[in-house]
Amino acid sequence: MSHGEELFALGGDVTTEPSFESALRGYEKKQVDRYVARAEHEIATLASEREQAYTQIHKLAGQVEVLQRDLTQVRKQMNVVDRASFRHLGPRVESILTLAEEQAEQILADANGEIEARRAAAEHIIEEAREQAARALKDFEIALAARRAEEERHSAAQRAEADAALRSAKDESAQLRKAAQDALAKAQQEATQLRDSAKEIHTRAQQEATKLRETARETLANARQEASDLRDAAKEVHAKALQEAKRLTDTATEAGRATHAKAQQEAKQIIDDASMAGRATRAKAQQEAERLTTQASEAAKRSRAETEAYVQRMRTETEAYVQHTRAQTQQELGAWRAGVEQEVNSRREAADRELAQRRSAAEQEFAKRRDELDKQHAARQQEVEAGLASRQQELENGFTTRRDELETEYSARKNELETEYTARKNEIEQGAAGVRQAAEQDAAALRQRSEAEAAELLSRAEAEASDKRRKADEHVAASRRQFEEYAATTQQHLATTQQHLAATQQESAAGRQQLAQVMLEIAQAQQQLADLRQETWKARQESDEFQRQMSELRLQSVAGPIDGPTAPAGDSASGGVAGGGDDGVSVAAGAASGSGTGTGLKTEPADTRQPVNAGAEESAQSTTRPVAEPVTTVDGGTASAGVDGEPTVAAVPGEGGRGAKPTKITSTGENGKRPTKPTTDERSAKPSKVTIDKE
Repeated sequence: MSHGEELFALGGDVTTEPSFESALRGYEKKQVDRYVARAEHEIATLASEREQAYTQIHKLAGQVEVLQRDLTQVRKQMNVVDRASFRHLGPRVESILTLAEEQAEQILADANGEIEARRAAAEHIIEEAREQAARALKDFEIALAARRAEEERHSAAQRAEADAALRSAKDESAQLRKAAQDALAKAQQEATQLRDSAKEIHTRAQQEATKLRETARETLANARQEASDLRDAAKEVHAKALQEAKRLTDTATEAGRATHAKAQQEAKQIIDDASMAGRATRAKAQQEAERLTTQASEAAKRSRAETEAYVQRMRTETEAYVQHTRAQTQQELGAWRAGVEQEVNSRREAADRELAQRRSAAEQEFAKRRDELDKQHAARQQEVEAGLASRQQELENGFTTRRDELETEYSARKNELETEYTARKNEIEQGAAGVRQAAEQDAAALRQRSEAEAAELLSRAEAEASDKRRKADEHVAASRRQFEEYAATTQQHLATTQQHLAATQQESAAGRQQLAQVMLEIAQAQQQLADLRQETWKARQESDEFQRQMSELRLQSVAGPIDGPTAPAGDSASGGVAGGGDDGVSVAAGAASGSGTGTGLKTEPADTRQPVNAGAEESAQSTTRPVAEPVTTVDGGTASAGVDGEPTVAAVPGEGGRGAKPTKITSTGENGKRPTKPTTDERSAKPSKVTIDKE
């Protein structure tokens, strides 16, 4: 280290203030470790530079001692006697002594010049040493003050940051706890509302399903009862018809045409009544079943639509509430973050202002202490210089006064001066040693006090920082655990709510299944009604079969009188048998009812029918029966023999051996109306007409 180099020059990598990157709830541990390691390295560097400065101070002190010894030797050489006259000793001795005196003066002048040069060099070295010591002390005090200010600022910043982190963690935990409690309360309230709504919907669906099931059961029971009644009525009618047919068959041969006509009318009336009753009952049952089916379908559709609308509305409201809550949470988080950043900035500005104040106070204190030390050093230096000057003046005065007495008192004065010089030298050395020792003690005390204060501040700052960090970590961990517990509880409640919602959906699905079951029961009831309708149709077929039998019986009864030579004209019954002359025509029209469409009917003469002629070519055959031919519709088709009954046949007997005349018959029913009440399938059909056209 040279004399012009600074003692406590800080390196370029030494920072005066930390630059930590802020993180959530504290600082990055790696950055803090790096900063602590760098600070320890800087402290070690400053300690080594301080040792080097102490070494240089000791070297300068050694140089001062060497210069003081040289000064003492020069002062010894200065103690010469004054010029004396040696003429009385002779010219040779005078010349020798004069030459010796001149040589002594020359030596004294050279010694004085050398002393002055060395004194100037010593003073220059002392000034440089003082300046370097002052600079070293100043640099050390500056570094110490900067270090102390930095440590105080660092500890204050760490304390403020720890307090801010602790407060922010507490605020955040309180906000998270409040938000979790609000979310839990809202979730519980929504779950309760959903559960109540689902229970209400389920209860209403069960009630509606129960009502529909009871209605369907009542309808089915009524339909079954009506079908049973219809079946019993049909059986009774059929039994009565069979009995009546048997009775008519028994009495047909005895009563003749009148009895046959009466039986035909009665059978027709009974068949019409039975058909009308069956059709009315069937139409009523069908209408009731259709009405109940329509009502059940509408109720099921309405309940399904209400359930789906309610579920969709609840889903929409839930999604909207979740989005609103998320947006509100984001907004509150942004506001809280802005507030925290603003508070951190304000705290940072306050810390900077406090640091500037403390730095200015430290600089003022350092300047004050430096001025005091400079004053003390100047006072001590003045004292030493004053003592040195006074002693030098005293020596010079003594040399001037004693120079005349040099010859007589040379030896005594020399010894006295040597003794006095030795004592004074020792005194000066002791004073310099005392000053140096006092300076070293002051420097050591100041250094120890500075090191103790720095170590104490560092340890206290580290302890406070570790304590704050530990408390902050514990509080953050506790807050995180509480938040995780609240989050888990909230998720559990949400899962429970979802389970309740799933159970509600399952109950709704069960309600829909019950509705589907009710619809299935209604379909089964409709199927049973269709079966009953089929049985009714079979009963009607049996009635049609009975009509055919009656028609055959009527034909047989009509064919009975024709077996004689002539047919009596007065045996016509009130049932529609007209006889007499050429215009006598016997018409037997059977009205049929069923599921087919009623059409206008007409009869055509059969090709195989034989005319009845007494004494004609066929003498072997005494009688000729009219053959019943099928009734054709207006469009030329054959009438249905199923549900609509058997075709209507017209028996046209011959008169007086003459052949039967071909006759067209169009049926319009009784009193110009249709013979029976139209069925459901016949309502869109055209009315039938039966007309008789003679050719």
